[in-house]
Amino acid sequence: MANLIVTSGNFRWPSEIRGVPVIQAKEYLTNPKYSESHYKVYNLCHTYRYQGIGYYVSLLAEARNHMVLPNVKTITDMRSVSTSRLAVSDIEDMWDKLFEKIESDQFDLNIYFGKTIERKHERLSIALFNLFPAPLLKVSFQKVKKKWILKTMNSISARHVPESHWPSLIEFADSFFKKQYRIPVRKKTRFDMAILVNESEKEPPSDARSLEKFSRAASRMGIGVEMIDRSDYGRISQFDGLFIRETTAVNHHTYRFAQRAEMEGLAVIDDPVSIIRCTNKVYLAELLKINNIPSPSTLIISKDNVNEIASQLHFPVILKQPDSSFSQGVSKAINNTELMASVKELFQKSDLLLIQEFMPTEFDWRIGLIDGIPIYACKYHMASQHWQVMNWNRSDKSRYGNTSVLSLEKVPEIVIKTSIEACALIGRGLYGVDLKVVNDKCYVIEVNDNPNLNYGYEDRVYGKKLYDQLALSFLNRMEELR
Repeated sequence: MANLIVTSGNFRWPSEIRGVPVIQAKEYLTNPKYSESHYKVYNLCHTYRYQGIGYYVSLLAEARNHMVLPNVKTITDMRSVSTSRLAVSDIEDMWDKLFEKIESDQFDLNIYFGKTIERKHERLSIALFNLFPAPLLKVSFQKVKKKWILKTMNSISARHVPESHWPSLIEFADSFFKKQYRIPVRKKTRFDMAILVNESEKEPPSDARSLEKFSRAASRMGIGVEMIDRSDYGRISQFDGLFIRETTAVNHHTYRFAQRAEMEGLAVIDDPVSIIRCTNKVYLAELLKINNIPSPSTLIISKDNVNEIASQLHFPVILKQPDSSFSQGVSKAINNTELMASVKELFQKSDLLLIQEFMPTEFDWRIGLIDGIPIYACKYHMASQHWQVMNWNRSDKSRYGNTSVLSLEKVPEIVIKTSIEACALIGRGLYGVDLKVVNDKCYVIEVNDNPNLNYGYEDRVYGKKLYDQLALSFLNRMEELR
């Protein structure tokens, strides 16, 4: 696929970049030969205003199935300050450290083909370019109350590049083209989907082998799969589906990925609503209560009523931070002294906490469901000499309790029925419902929107069939959306 630079106006692009033809926008838009071949188009027009000449270059490039920088989505996102700030929120810490010695309240950063003439800002330039892939960018920052915020982000034309920057720009562009920068090209598949992962996460919801198994299942159904990370936020629109396999939270980039994917019309698991509903235990406790689904007796406490409620409790009790996950942010108190110590610590992170009755069992049931249909069943046994399935006070394998995997036919009917009822209140995504059976009665502990799915554990009974069910769910969703 040949590279092509498209410009507008009287500006003459320098010829030092070998092998990359430069044409005027009108030529690209009107000459039939440019719709008959495949190009990587670098749109360097004077303006990208709505329905302006530069806007139409990117719009028609997409219609011709050309790979174009910037695409229309990037142009639109840069125009919106709120959207731009949402997209860059995960890298704010990076520029706060870089700009701490800048004395003025304003700082502009020019980015040319992902690089900048200020070498100390190169990592930031790459991060911004990955979020907003445009050949020539100007990003303006402003200091407000000692904190740097994004003021504006614009794709600039070649005519607005300072003369002193041109030697570096030519060097960056030449290097960019020599490396054959890959603007992602759609594979010859029915659909393309991305799997969001975090290689540095200590306890990811899926390991590499399970993701490989899922990818193979998707491929058999004509779905191309690509692993992405948080730096690929700007590329979401290039896919038909998004599978989030990184621990989710509302105040987190995983939620922003889910939002962006849903806005772009992708099939997405976990969807934003599921993340909101499942990651907050206050919401879940209230939801289960008003829908008469059995769950441990639960009280919601605040700083104002904690002393009053504590006097009414029957110890031991479980204290939970609303957004806790993987057994973290959860503690057991056997008396009022332990309770108050835990409360003091957790109130620093949340204005509301939950107190639940303690239900000791040898194991928790975990039923995995998608589209409201059970697809696997596990018994998560408590960690050795501990009351939870995971003991964070240990660093070796004894941290975990044993996992027993059963066929769904061997699971008590009440467990299956209760898990289906609980999921129906959340949505139709991929969920893991944790339940306890005490005295022949089934209680929902929580519904997880991002359940574990690891090779040799949750897939031990159903194997290939399990991954086929997941892939089929995505295929059906993508066909519905198309």
